[in-house]
Amino acid sequence: MEISNSRYDHLQRANVSWYCCRCDGLNVDSFTFHSFELETSNIYSVLDNDNSVQSIDSQFSPRFFSSLRHQSHGVKQRHLSSHSSIHASHETTHSTTSVSATDRIRTSTAQTTSTTSNANDPVSIGNLVPDKQNNWRTLIVNCQSIKNKSGELKTAVDYIKPDAVIGCESWLGSNIKDSEVFPEGFTVFRKDRNHQGGGVFICIKDCFSVSEIPDPDCNSELLWVEVQLKGAKKVRIGSYYRPPATGEDYIRGLESSISKITNSSYKHLLLAGDFNLQHINWNSSSVTPGATQSAVHNIFLDTLDTFSLTNVQKQPSRNGNVLYLYITRNPSLVKHVQTIPGISDHDMVTIDEDIKPVYHKKKPRKVLMYKNVDWKAVKEDATNLSDKLTNSSDSVEENWTKFKNGLNSIIDERIPSKLTSKKPNQLPWVGRPERRLIKRKHRIYNKARKSGKDADWRSYRVHKRETQKALRTAEWSHLERTLQAVIEQKNNKPFWRYIKAMKQDNIGIAPLKEGNKLLADSTYKAEALNRQFQSVFTKEPPNPDLPPLTTPKYPIMRNIIIDEKGVEKLIREIKVSKASGPDNLPNRVLQQCSNELAPAMTHISQQSILTGALPDDWRNANITPIFKKGNRHQPTNYRPVSLTCAC
Repeated sequence: MEISNSRYDHLQRANVSWYCCRCDGLNVDSFTFHSFELETSNIYSVLDNDNSVQSIDSQFSPRFFSSLRHQSHGVKQRHLSSHSSIHASHETTHSTTSVSATDRIRTSTAQTTSTTSNANDPVSIGNLVPDKQNNWRTLIVNCQSIKNKSGELKTAVDYIKPDAVIGCESWLGSNIKDSEVFPEGFTVFRKDRNHQGGGVFICIKDCFSVSEIPDPDCNSELLWVEVQLKGAKKVRIGSYYRPPATGEDYIRGLESSISKITNSSYKHLLLAGDFNLQHINWNSSSVTPGATQSAVHNIFLDTLDTFSLTNVQKQPSRNGNVLYLYITRNPSLVKHVQTIPGISDHDMVTIDEDIKPVYHKKKPRKVLMYKNVDWKAVKEDATNLSDKLTNSSDSVEENWTKFKNGLNSIIDERIPSKLTSKKPNQLPWVGRPERRLIKRKHRIYNKARKSGKDADWRSYRVHKRETQKALRTAEWSHLERTLQAVIEQKNNKPFWRYIKAMKQDNIGIAPLKEGNKLLADSTYKAEALNRQFQSVFTKEPPNPDLPPLTTPKYPIMRNIIIDEKGVEKLIREIKVSKASGPDNLPNRVLQQCSNELAPAMTHISQQSILTGALPDDWRNANITPIFKKGNRHQPTNYRPVSLTCAC
């Protein structure tokens, strides 16, 4: 297919739509399709299915596209697109152009950071954030009191789906628990200012291995965590906030903390937050002449040079100023940077980076479906099991093992089950109308950002307030419906479940100090806590010197006889909402079959008293360390809570 140069110039114009007969599709030229593509010096060719230069995988990238790239008119345009190949008739004679990782990132950043794009570009009506894929996605947010914007933050996280949320100006105190304000499914680390304003936090998805890096000597609002990467590598992530009025000492504190965090074994370092250094020209890495606090700005630039750090976030986030920074040691790994509507007067920033953490996928848990159970058949099998055990002369351990295995076999055979690893909807109040408002807010924001017109920005601010009001109304309406259902159904369990969720503060076990070592690995922390819990128990000597036995002054107690009716009553009163112990026997099944299982449990219990032996499961417990008060990094400040067998 031969096309003249004038035709190429005509087709290159953004306002011309045309149809490609070869790939059977319209031309497409937008951020959505091209944000992650490899750049080459080629522009156009007839497309073919068999010979193509692959770009970085993206859900948004079609296998073929017929768009022209915007080039100057003086450049010859007989080239190949990144998804295309050059063909002469039906014989393949194609060549590719190698592109360095740095050039790829520079090109991608140029595409996403341009503020002079056409207002009619498809990005203004499309999605602001590309598909996440397997990238590490970070969300940077300035909250200005997260307590009042908890619903907006949860909605934004549900929409953007980040792996890490780096926030500042949380305005929280020690009296507010994590679960009251932060989204579920994240491990939260906080450093509160404990008075009006300030505060930083980092939220990491709970499927990743993460630990906090304490820096007690740092007086700045700075927080560090460490995430395990694939290949025995680690990345250290920091959240930083610099109040505008602070001077050189604040930056010196940041420099000191970075010097402690960085060393040769940690090649990955990420630092993000609101630095309030708006007088730096990031294109030339220089301070604007006549800027206030120029010394502070110059010290910060020197700090970046000292530790070989680079800022890749150069988009304005508030009133045309670049306040958010995303500093890394490996800028070539950054694939995409984009500002999106924020939850305060600051925009938010999303960054996609090509780093791969260790993903701890939770094992699917078995859920019994009791609605379709034939309890009559289950009870018949339980009766047969009890009859066999009551006539058994085996040891206590053997009888208990038979009882447990037999009951598990009955459950597997008679009770339907399913495997699930999904969590319930964390935002049940966000329905289709609310999601439409969120998408419309993003479209209006992007249109205003592209055009820069005051009318568009006013329209965005109006719609932003309407969206916030709709989300808050939907959340309170959902809570009202929940409470109304509690009153009508006379079941207060949902109410207390909600109250418990708002009060609990589950962030796992912080890194523990033992001697001069800081233990971050789960195995080492468990061993340290075991040693601490064992140390508070009294240890009897192996051969104690007991006093000689004399004639008892009181009548000898008769043998203890366990009553079957008493055992049945205890099993029947088991709370089915409680968790199972080390035996993993469902409390619901034990309660339903209390009459049938009572003879077997009576026999095993009586045998245990007569022989002085206990089954191994009865001597084990699932122990959960509970933080009490004081320093979270000291094992002495945790108390054990044990979950034993129900039977």
